[in-house]
Amino acid sequence: MNAFLQHLWVQFRMDARERGTLLTFYAVPLTFFVVMGAVFSSINPAARETLRHP
Repeated sequence: MNAFLQHLWVQFRMDARERGTLLTFYAVPLTFFVVMGAVFSSINPAARETLRHP
């Protein structure tokens, strides 16, 4: 497990150096989830509790 976590850390550091990869695999999905969470919570206020608890 330690080797796997170390691999993920190295992979993230390598991806952070390339702007295209960083935007494609990190920034765009996070932005999408934030926007969709805001849309769903504005349509149905009860969804806000669902979105807060994983």
